[in-house]
Amino acid sequence: MKSILDPSFKYVPAAATDIRKTFARVRREQAAAKRKEETQFRSPVLIEFFESQRGPARVFRYKAAR
Repeated sequence: MKSILDPSFKYVPAAATDIRKTFARVRREQAAAKRKEETQFRSPVLIEFFESQRGPARVFRYKAAR
């Protein structure tokens, strides 16, 4: 959020604002931030567990990028 002391801050009177557009913009920004966060921390490694003749085993594979 910009401070009122920030030179790029522009005052908009309440009568000139459209609350629907403001809430829609905020929802879009939040959804974009959530998508970015989810993809940022997604592990590129797929771990598979299976039984082998010598006991439990693990296989590490890189997942294909979507």
